[in-house]
Amino acid sequence: MRFRESKRSKQRAARLEALQKAADRLGWSTGPDRKGLIGVVARRLPERRDPVVAVVSDDAEPGFAEVLRVALPRARVTVLLRRDGIRELHLALAATGPQDLVVDLSRRGAHDRRFSVLLLHLCRGGTLVSRLPQRRGPFHALLGELQRLRQDGPPPPPRTPREGRDDRPWAERDLAALVNSIDELVVRRRWVVAVMGVTTSAVVREEEMERYLELRGGPDRVLATIPGRPWTSRARLRASSKEVLDAFSTMHDPVDVSLRVHHDVVCGPEQTAVREDIVLPASYRHFRKPRLANRSLVGWTADFVRTPSLDAPRLRGRWFYLDNQHRGHFGHAMTEQISLLWAWREAKERHPDLRALVFLNRGRRLAEWEYELLAAGGVPREDIVMAEHPVRVESLFTATPMFSMSAQLHPEIAATWATIGETLAARASDRSYPDRVFCTRRVAKRACHNLDDVEEFFRARGFEVVVPEENPLADQVQLFRQASVIAGFAGSGMFQLALTGGPRHAILVSSESYTARNEYMISSVLGHRHDIAVCRADTPHPPGQWSAAAYTSDFTFDPEREGRFVDEVLAGPA
Repeated sequence: MRFRESKRSKQRAARLEALQKAADRLGWSTGPDRKGLIGVVARRLPERRDPVVAVVSDDAEPGFAEVLRVALPRARVTVLLRRDGIRELHLALAATGPQDLVVDLSRRGAHDRRFSVLLLHLCRGGTLVSRLPQRRGPFHALLGELQRLRQDGPPPPPRTPREGRDDRPWAERDLAALVNSIDELVVRRRWVVAVMGVTTSAVVREEEMERYLELRGGPDRVLATIPGRPWTSRARLRASSKEVLDAFSTMHDPVDVSLRVHHDVVCGPEQTAVREDIVLPASYRHFRKPRLANRSLVGWTADFVRTPSLDAPRLRGRWFYLDNQHRGHFGHAMTEQISLLWAWREAKERHPDLRALVFLNRGRRLAEWEYELLAAGGVPREDIVMAEHPVRVESLFTATPMFSMSAQLHPEIAATWATIGETLAARASDRSYPDRVFCTRRVAKRACHNLDDVEEFFRARGFEVVVPEENPLADQVQLFRQASVIAGFAGSGMFQLALTGGPRHAILVSSESYTARNEYMISSVLGHRHDIAVCRADTPHPPGQWSAAAYTSDFTFDPEREGRFVDEVLAGPA
């Protein structure tokens, strides 16, 4: 032990001497701030000869990075400017990999925000050295709170959604993650030193991936992009509630969609795709939300997760990522997996040996309807491989979904829907199909209390009541394609509206608390006449807030109120 300590002391002394000589040679050693920084860095540099180091500075102090380069010729030193903003700093640090040392020399800007991001870009045992502003402010308050929590005992760290809900406010959760990340915290007169105690991976958002790949370089790249454009919904929309109607937007923002290839990615069940340094955006269903979540990942802060286990057998070859957190659920297949197939066609043309990768999902293997649906979209059964455990993929092709409820919709998804609809309809049973269809539900979630009355209400108006999932998939498609009016309870049983091949009249019976907009998004693309009978929910959303309990609340159809609306809809012009 004494020999090791003696060796470390000699190494630190040698580093200090090398840094001082480099600073003198470059004329950078004048002033107590600089001498103090050299001493701190010499003590905190890792023992390895090729450390990964980043220096964040204002324009006034770019020289310390050069001191490090001269003193440590094998070090990888990245220079970052504070004025480029926190998002650019995040991407640049993610692109260069976990850091052994980060030095924040900036005198201005939000030191507290930078500290919270820079710290989590460190490898475990890495060190952040940050300038402490003379004027007290938010950074001093943050440091004081961290010191208090470390002394009193840190709060519980964040956990995966599958381990239970965490109802703490985001700021409180982020503070808990930060204090649970720090192995050592030293606050001095001029410098703050923090040592990283956990291993985290940076979250790179979908809209930032192209910039990240540009910064990172190497073989990962964008292969194809379909630009977006602003467009107006083609749906003819009405609702029995003005409040609900006002919540819909008729304008859709432009969204680009891209096909990319990544290498050496660990993929696991429930839509997880990670590397040692980052989490790919393909890991997230709702990838436009401010806070991203995956059931199997510990969301540490808004920009990081706790690095999951990356021990997995190697899977050679080229693979298209087609997994989903809810794989095996028809609604999620129709919205989240089908919306990737535009890129499958592009990638398969480039690489005929490409195969699609999905995972066993909570014991559920691929059902026959899944094979049938994907085959209709151009992915034959023989190209689909279902893995049961995490694998390290040699080459992984990922894509931006064209459809993601409710923030992402690219109108060119109509081509995928048309292909699937035509292919499946050609296999449908040769029988007569009703002109008016009511799609009922047989599940407990979002139950209608007077379901029998609703079914009888629509029967009396010439509708045939059907349970879609009790029919073969091809017959379900043909049922929707042959009907002129399609009514039903809002939810995945109505998602066949995407496969009608043209505009139809859709009538939805929905709860006022059910805020999903999938059917409307489909109608926006295809031009369906879209009418919503809005029923009172047992549990409404709190004013100005969203509640999961309200979202899944049961409800009641009022024949006097919702019934009158449906009758007016049916009596009106087509």
